[in-house]
Amino acid sequence: MLGDTFAWWLAVEVIGFVGLPLSWVVFRNLPDRGYAFAKPVGILLGGYLFWLALTANVLPNRAGSAFWCFLLLAAASGYIYLTRKQEIHDGLRDRIAVVLAVEAIFTLGFFVAAFLRSYVPEIEATEKPMDFMFLNAASRSRYYPPEDPWLAGFAVSYYYFGYVLQAMVGKLAGLATSVTYNVALASTAALAMTAAFGVGYNLVAAARRAVAAAIIAGIAAAVLVAVLGNLEGALEFAKANGYGSDAFFRKIDIANLAGAPASDSWYPSDRTSFWWWWRATRVCPDAHCIMEFPFFSFLLGDLHPHVMAIPFALTAVGLAIGFWLARGPLDLDSWVLNPPLLLATGLLQGGLGFLNTWDLPTFGSLATLVVLARNLREHRTWPRAIGATIGFMGPVVAVAVVGYLPFYLTFHSQAEGLEPVTGDATRPLHAAIIWLPLALVAAPVPLVRVVSDAASRTRPRLAMVLAAPAALLMLWAALIATGDGSLGDAITDRGWNWTSALAFGALFTFSALALWREAERPAAEDDEGSGLAPMLAMTAVASMLLFGAEFFFIGDVFNSRLNTVFKLYYQAWLLLGCAGAFGLYWLAREWPVRRGSIGETVRGAWGGVTAVALLGALLYPLGATLSRTDGLGGRERTLDGLAAAARHSADDMGAVDWLRRNAYGDDVILEGVLGQYSLGGRIAARTGVPTVLGWAGHEIQWGRDPALVAAREADVNRAYTSTSLAEALEILRRYNVTYVIVGSVERTKYPAAGLQKFSDSLPSAYSRGNLTIFRVPPAEPRVESGRP
Repeated sequence: MLGDTFAWWLAVEVIGFVGLPLSWVVFRNLPDRGYAFAKPVGILLGGYLFWLALTANVLPNRAGSAFWCFLLLAAASGYIYLTRKQEIHDGLRDRIAVVLAVEAIFTLGFFVAAFLRSYVPEIEATEKPMDFMFLNAASRSRYYPPEDPWLAGFAVSYYYFGYVLQAMVGKLAGLATSVTYNVALASTAALAMTAAFGVGYNLVAAARRAVAAAIIAGIAAAVLVAVLGNLEGALEFAKANGYGSDAFFRKIDIANLAGAPASDSWYPSDRTSFWWWWRATRVCPDAHCIMEFPFFSFLLGDLHPHVMAIPFALTAVGLAIGFWLARGPLDLDSWVLNPPLLLATGLLQGGLGFLNTWDLPTFGSLATLVVLARNLREHRTWPRAIGATIGFMGPVVAVAVVGYLPFYLTFHSQAEGLEPVTGDATRPLHAAIIWLPLALVAAPVPLVRVVSDAASRTRPRLAMVLAAPAALLMLWAALIATGDGSLGDAITDRGWNWTSALAFGALFTFSALALWREAERPAAEDDEGSGLAPMLAMTAVASMLLFGAEFFFIGDVFNSRLNTVFKLYYQAWLLLGCAGAFGLYWLAREWPVRRGSIGETVRGAWGGVTAVALLGALLYPLGATLSRTDGLGGRERTLDGLAAAARHSADDMGAVDWLRRNAYGDDVILEGVLGQYSLGGRIAARTGVPTVLGWAGHEIQWGRDPALVAAREADVNRAYTSTSLAEALEILRRYNVTYVIVGSVERTKYPAAGLQKFSDSLPSAYSRGNLTIFRVPPAEPRVESGRP
């Protein structure tokens, strides 16, 4: 187990070493010269070359191919190093404290996360089988796009780049995918902390403050982004220890919290309230919502795209900070003079669309807002600033899209337009439980800046800034008025829930006003603005995400705001976490107050409330970690996600091992179809060998035709239930099936008479215990006019 962990750590360190010269150039305007982002940069750009080579059928999917791609990347990095050797050496020596901090955070974060994963490594329950299926598809497919293991004959219709990156690193480290799954989760957590550190450090260091203060801010960002929970954890501690009446918890109205029993320990325990930590992401009356945050993701263990994308999204934030710190205007000439820099920047930005498509518009908007503010500072007029911004961001967007065009040509989305939210808005108390800790460290900065500067809140400025939320409200009203609902009912039904939207809108307003004012300050007159402006841009984008989610959702199979809130809240957490780290520094060191004044009293009160809120939010990771690991007890630990399956379903795992050794690239299996979140598609998920149909509901979520999915499910069921071998063979050959699985799942669901035909007529390729793999014979050649 330790050897596997070390092999992955070493692979990522080498990749980071390869990516460092590239980061040195791409992030040349940052105080740390991109050292904190070198590992994500190396992984993404090396993975891009790997994906491109396999998509073009130039190289097969092997560890050697990944090696050659990184050798090519190393050649580009080597050229940069040779031309800037002394500069890089001197720069690293001058930044030795930052280098040591980054390496310590990544190494400690990775090994601690891997240690905790070893307590709960099972790739079972929730959507882990789905994630493992995609990981095996990315690892097994000879070329890309990978074939969908749960829909034989079709390519994956999902943003699968994260799985490609993890499978690639796993190949370089020489690990099985069942181990790769868990160390990839641990690595993602560590890289998220490292990249968040980079954002926090560079924001403070840009203001020419002491390295120690910048490092503390970086550590704060790592904690706020990747470790902090929300205040629901504090409520769980209170309920588990008998504090608070039943009426109190019913008033809070979080699903299943009021009925939670007292704990058998000093922290909430899974033994007394199973998966109590799940409720922190379902802060609503009926649990029909998802307010996930990074620590929960790492704890749960689903290797989802939005999780794997965290380090790269934060790297994009680093790019935006670098844009602000650039010298001179940012326009088309910036790229004309340096096309390779445009290519690297566009690929880093565009990778977000392939990793987690939701991230590209959000973090692209952040970059655009920062560039606009930077150009407004340079040009002093809006028309010239807007023109320069279009000239600068246009080529970046072009590279971001064209560079990943093969993905977009095969991607099908379930999105069906914009829908208005009518009766499902966020309650103010629930919004406070989720967002108060981060709001307390991020929101006071724009508030103080605007309140203390009359020039930032003139009527014309206020009117222009309020135009954005006003336009969204008008669009919301228009969608309701032109639809089936009543606008009057939609307005009155919200009641006090309007307070949540007003709070989010107010944060956007103050952030935008403060950012506008910072954009007008000459750089030479305001060193602190070097970090303040990007921070304000982060709070502006984050608050607009929260505001927008109160009124709109993307139409999908859920027909609710569930998925929209899920994705947008996650992005807002990353932005507010990083912004909050700078906010802590600024409010502690730069808040302009006079001794003995009301301002000093307010700052003192803010400090006390903030400390209590942050400590309350840190109870969640403490209790959840102890609960998930049974108090860090002496249970058997491993990083092999299939070790448990090998114990309780040895027959299935024997078949999995046999197929991994013997199945060819074009083989297809048939296995029983069950519902979602079940053992349906288990063999395909664990091997990457395609089956006719896995989780039907998820395939529909990925944009598949429901009629096609339903037809396949009917065919699979008929192939198993029919007593006619001829009928079954017709179905099997229609889908090019080469192996039929008959195991515990199939014997439980289908009648014995239907399964007996396979035993009577088909040869057995593998058999163990209750499971048999039958080989489907090839069809006899058709004969026409006496000739075969």
